[in-house]
Amino acid sequence: MPDLKEKKCLMAYFSRAGNNYVDGKILNLQVGNTKITAETIQEIIGGDLFQIDTVTPYPKDYSATTNVAKKE
Repeated sequence: MPDLKEKKCLMAYFSRAGNNYVDGKILNLQVGNTKITAETIQEIIGGDLFQIDTVTPYPKDYSATTNVAKKE
């Protein structure tokens, strides 16, 4: 595997904090799962992170958010 720390890397990610479905239940997460994963990868390979945000925020309620996602 090439040494990626010597390359310029940009990781773009979308992550949802707040109400999330985790291990069969809805939990309130301070930091979204994808953000944690992106930061872990950044520690390993370096590079820059770019968080993708929605123009219109998703509802805070998890079920309402999944309904919006189904329509999208």
